[in-house]
Amino acid sequence: SGDHCIDPKLVPGVLFCNRRIGDENPRLMDISATALDLFGVPIPSNMDARPLRVADANGTYPSNGSNGKSSTSLASSPSIKGAATA
Repeated sequence: SGDHCIDPKLVPGVLFCNRRIGDENPRLMDISATALDLFGVPIPSNMDARPLRVADANGTYPSNGSNGKSSTSLASSPSIKGAATA
């Protein structure tokens, strides 16, 4: 219900994702573990969050079950590397 047209400049904290999520019940707390996994950073053992399965740009999921260790990791993306060093 309501208007789902959200301008991220006016409503902080809105997360947009252009990739499919392969989990039945994703939890908000899993976003942090997913981001760490996508960048190839180990998830601390004291975190209750778990990484979500995120599809690559072609809509397929990594076969090894880990986002960060796949060839589609964001850490290997030139645009992400450039943004991190800027």
